[in-house]
Amino acid sequence: MGLRVALILIIALSWASVGIAWFIKNPPQAESDPNPPYFYTLPSADIKRISISTAESGVSWILNEDSRTWFFEEPDGIPVSQRRWGGITTLLGGPQTQRKLSDEIGDLAKYGLDNPQLSIRVLLKDGSEIGLDIGQLTPDNRGNYSRLVGFPQLVMVDASWGQVLTRLVTEPPLPEWYYSMDPNNANEVLFFENNEVVRGYSYSDDKDETVGWHLCDLPVEGEPCKGTKPLDANLMTELLSNIAKPRFVGVDTESLRLQDEADFEPYGAGLLAPYIFIRLEEEDSRNITIVSRVSISLGKLTADDTEMYVRVNDSDTVARVESEWGNYLLGLFTEPAPVSQP
Repeated sequence: MGLRVALILIIALSWASVGIAWFIKNPPQAESDPNPPYFYTLPSADIKRISISTAESGVSWILNEDSRTWFFEEPDGIPVSQRRWGGITTLLGGPQTQRKLSDEIGDLAKYGLDNPQLSIRVLLKDGSEIGLDIGQLTPDNRGNYSRLVGFPQLVMVDASWGQVLTRLVTEPPLPEWYYSMDPNNANEVLFFENNEVVRGYSYSDDKDETVGWHLCDLPVEGEPCKGTKPLDANLMTELLSNIAKPRFVGVDTESLRLQDEADFEPYGAGLLAPYIFIRLEEEDSRNITIVSRVSISLGKLTADDTEMYVRVNDSDTVARVESEWGNYLLGLFTEPAPVSQP
């Protein structure tokens, strides 16, 4: 073999080895879709109304642009929990799909899209609406078959995305002060005036004491407070049932997220307002006793006397309730205690 031929072979082999090394370090890439697989991409600031529904129920929210606060449409006038709502509009602004499965869906029932597990409608400030239907899980349970309303493509979205949005319907993000309570879990009710306990009721199931509700001795001691004078069980059931069904009307935007105690004074819901405290006990699945509470500061009536301002659970918001319910609670301070008659 001549020297020239040998050099040519060496050079060829060298280039071949370089090519092989480059191929190993840089494997061929799949051709990317020139149109990224997004259902839509929306700035959060453009969203005005959101409606999410499952096969069983639905919830809608609308943005109050003056306060930049999202409110439930039903119950009307109730703002969302800021803790729960944070990031939801961003999440709805652009649900990235994992991949487009086909250009045409064909049989909607095959993918659970004839009766979607979840339907999302997003109304924009310009009046246009985006609709998104989410169907059944894919075989590996990692995604859901989905489609953008008005478009023929079948697309898969991450299953966790739909789960987060479904929870907004099954567990609506009501504010922390929008309480609900099981009256059967109550074991103490205290009434405060000028920041002093003026009356107390407590429940005892201690085998060494008389079981049932009792009028507490003043000044109160212990938790729950102690007393020996029995209370009428039926009247206490009625009292607690009424407290457990708050009649919230709404919230004024200027009474949201108040900063200082002085901010509550114009509503009559400051530190010296009539105040009801309910202590609740409940056992969880591990037989551990969980203690919680509900507190209500009763403020002024509105100008037309149809509503009353209240501050619940010492929150940073003053809400409005029906005056009939608020006046009922005020009456509990002055009406005779529901003591059992001999």
